[in-house]
Amino acid sequence: MLPISVVERETGLAKDTLRIWERRYGFPKPLRDRNGDRIYTVQEVERLRHIKRLVDSGFRPGKVIAGRIADSPNPRSIDAEAKPRVDHHVAQLLVLVKRQARRELSNALLEQLGELGLRRFVLERIAPLTTLVGESWARGELSIHGEHLYAEFANGILRTAAAGLETALAPPRILLTTLPGEPHGIGLLMARCLMALESAETISLGVETPIADMVAAAEKHEAQVVALSVSQAFNAAELLKLLPVLRQRLNSTTQLWLGGQGAAKAKLRLRGIALVTSLSEIAPTIAAWRGAAPEPTHNVYKA
Repeated sequence: MLPISVVERETGLAKDTLRIWERRYGFPKPLRDRNGDRIYTVQEVERLRHIKRLVDSGFRPGKVIAGRIADSPNPRSIDAEAKPRVDHHVAQLLVLVKRQARRELSNALLEQLGELGLRRFVLERIAPLTTLVGESWARGELSIHGEHLYAEFANGILRTAAAGLETALAPPRILLTTLPGEPHGIGLLMARCLMALESAETISLGVETPIADMVAAAEKHEAQVVALSVSQAFNAAELLKLLPVLRQRLNSTTQLWLGGQGAAKAKLRLRGIALVTSLSEIAPTIAAWRGAAPEPTHNVYKA
């Protein structure tokens, strides 16, 4: 069994990265010594070395760790999804984020928003850039304050853009928030922008709203939908524990939508909860809601 300091030296992975991967992806799975410090097996260290080589080659950490890529003797044979091509505009924006070039980043984001329009800007720039920023942070290539700086710029632009669209609103009225323990809010703003483009009324509670307050707000504002954003980092067990509680407490006519990269953790086993697996599905999901009266969902949750 090896302590984390040795693992850091042997693999080239920073201690913070090891802890992030453990929390976010469920690997490695260290034991604890008498003092409560993390200790790792030799087999884990060997696999971490291999994962590090693949990540350095451009593979996504989540795909490598969760899938079969890390165990493949020939990673070049793996399909391109794990090693996606990055649009050169997004790659240039990522360089600015890593440099923390504040003025250049702000100007570049605003310029591309003007060129693309809000829908394409969200889908083709902010969404992929946010994924790359998160992966860079997980690999230890970007500091926490660098990630926060990017989030502030992106949040500010999206919030202003969404506010400018929120006129002549139509149902559904959608309450947006995240579960307790989910501090990532950029997904909420991306969803809010795309919902506003469909003229849907949105009410944002920000992040980490207690379930009792979600239910009270939904009743107070007569929300027809409660939409939650779940990041990849959110704990799957906690997600599956909280969702049935929320579903049971919400009014039976209030729909519950779950989106974000972590939404897939629900495993499509939850009745009464609609999974919106990508931002591009928001428009058709709203259209489907408008095309059919919401069905009662009380007492239909089953895991």
